Amino acid sequence: MDYKNLKIKGVKYNFEPRLLSLIVTDECTAARTNCCFNCSPKKGKTMTIEDMKYYIKKSIKEFKEIKVIVLTGGELFLLGIKSLVEIISYIKSLKLNSRIVSNAFWATTPKKTKGFITHLVEAGLNEINFSTGEEHQKFVKIENIINACIESVKVNLQVAVNIESHPNSNFNLTNLFDHKLFKEFFSVQENIDKIKIVKGSWMSFNNECNTNKCVENKFEPLKKNNFGCDSIFTTFSIFPSGETRSCCGLTVSKIKEFTLGNAKICNIRYLYESQYNNFINLWLKIEGPFKIMEYLSTKEPKINNFTFEHTCQICNYLFNNKMIRGLISKYYIEKIPEVLFKYHIQKRFKNI
Repeated sequence: MDYKNLKIKGVKYNFEPRLLSLIVTDECTAARTNCCFNCSPKKGKTMTIEDMKYYIKKSIKEFKEIKVIVLTGGELFLLGIKSLVEIISYIKSLKLNSRIVSNAFWATTPKKTKGFITHLVEAGLNEINFSTGEEHQKFVKIENIINACIESVKVNLQVAVNIESHPNSNFNLTNLFDHKLFKEFFSVQENIDKIKIVKGSWMSFNNECNTNKCVENKFEPLKKNNFGCDSIFTTFSIFPSGETRSCCGLTVSKIKEFTLGNAKICNIRYLYESQYNNFINLWLKIEGPFKIMEYLSTKEPKINNFTFEHTCQICNYLFNNKMIRGLISKYYIEKIPEVLFKYHIQKRFKNI
């Protein structure tokens, strides 16, 4: 059964996105396995500056709640600093906040890094996020990340670093914290207060779980994610081809139901609101992937043997595992009254 047929007839609900994510290129300086957007040095689709401005202009015209524009990839610095400055300046001219995501391949020396950061800040950049981890280390040294963090903090940019790892990783948070350059600068409390370090989880995108191998129940570590998805309906993403998707989660490219249509040829509001025709989207927003899987485990005990490392991985299973799709199609009707009740309560108290 196609999830797009899981409609709730006669029931209306609405959301407004607050963030637009532009995946400006699918080309990257790294060739990581399991890249969430399938980016690599071999790919070359890239948005033009005119495309970016078009998508931003159309989006904020339709959705007045959008306050943040995220520029990511792939590796967006492959566009060149001139193009980045132009689009960030444009975002600032619209009185919107900008955030960029990079692997910092360009931050090879403090002097060179300072030059890049200075240009971006002068253009109006509000926040910069860096991605690293064991896979990244094959292509971009940790010293690049540290250079980028230090120069960004010096000019009071909001800085976040996502360190992707798994239980058997040879690279994790400790490698960053124990690095001489990092310790020297961030031993000062004023500096460390300006940076956010996030421990990310490497995850497999395999759609089927071999229960003979997945014997460890990973529900317990994920109970902290026992809440609604904060990405779906809040964020929508536009890819280099113009393809629009429901969120910017790690597995969004793996889920066909999250593909909404092409923003170059369709009205953006129409594409966004097409999500309303699918009950599972509302279910994800209100209760989240963990709660849905927990509910399904009461119907099929085998689910308790599935291994999960990340909330987005659960979402991948909800849409792509044959057994789980069958369970949702069979039992989703039972959840409609409860989910709608929670939606109206949260809406009343402005939690969504």
